[in-house]
Amino acid sequence: MICRNECLEPAAFPKLVFNRPGLATIDYRIGSYADLRAHMLLQLDTSPALVDWTHRMSDDPGIALIEAAAEVGDILAFYQDLYANEAWLRTAKSRDSVATLVRLLGYRLTPGLGGRARFAFAVKGTAPVLLPAGLAVKAQLEGEAATAVFETGATLLAEPALSAFHLYRPREVPDIGWGSSRFTLRAAAGAHVTLKAGDRVMVGIARADGDAFDHTQVMEVASVAESFGSTLVTMKGGITGLMNPMVFILLTYMLGAAAAAGPTPLLLAAGLAVPTLMSTPRLVAWKLGATHRHFGHDAPAT
Repeated sequence: MICRNECLEPAAFPKLVFNRPGLATIDYRIGSYADLRAHMLLQLDTSPALVDWTHRMSDDPGIALIEAAAEVGDILAFYQDLYANEAWLRTAKSRDSVATLVRLLGYRLTPGLGGRARFAFAVKGTAPVLLPAGLAVKAQLEGEAATAVFETGATLLAEPALSAFHLYRPREVPDIGWGSSRFTLRAAAGAHVTLKAGDRVMVGIARADGDAFDHTQVMEVASVAESFGSTLVTMKGGITGLMNPMVFILLTYMLGAAAAAGPTPLLLAAGLAVPTLMSTPRLVAWKLGATHRHFGHDAPAT
């Protein structure tokens, strides 16, 4: 007999359990709710004693009993599959299952330890605040979706004065003298001048009258770096135009493109406590390659 469209294919129950080696999860279920229900209805259809029983809806008490049995069988098959996976080290998901399996070899898993972290509490106002032990602190850790909860390990006294304290590493302050190649650039009031690598600067010591300069030298900027609000400029090569080593303030005049208001001053200083302009020689510098417009009836265009 050839079964085409009018015949029902037999339910695949119980399903043959077969898993190839090396799988991360094995399939150990002999069937699902649908498989169990279809198998029992097939047995009902092929029973000669129940051939007159043709109603198959859930409002029939007998069919409802068959479906309830299929639900129980589905739950049992699910837990059977779960326990089978936990019985093998490769497929086990529970930590307790892994610990039980490796204990057969005499191995013991390391117990779980809570994470430790350091927190800084900022206090407002003037009075100190007592932080009790066990105070909960929530923190969003990188790579974690949920926030982690930490607790203080001891009682802490938070001082408002420490909340406004800023700790910095020692600031690097280069000296300016013979062979100096690094300078701290500090912009003068109203100045908007920047230096970059490759800029060429001509420097010279300003005389007392301010109209002439001695020991001029052309220097090239090697790099510019920011540190704690100051600009550190490194030149290619050192100062060779100075006759004797000295510490002084370098006052630069950068000629901006099409600057009509004259040169813009910058202050390059050495040391946290620098000498004053009245007692220290000055080194004036011009940025080469810039343009400046002169004023007067006989002044050139640029």
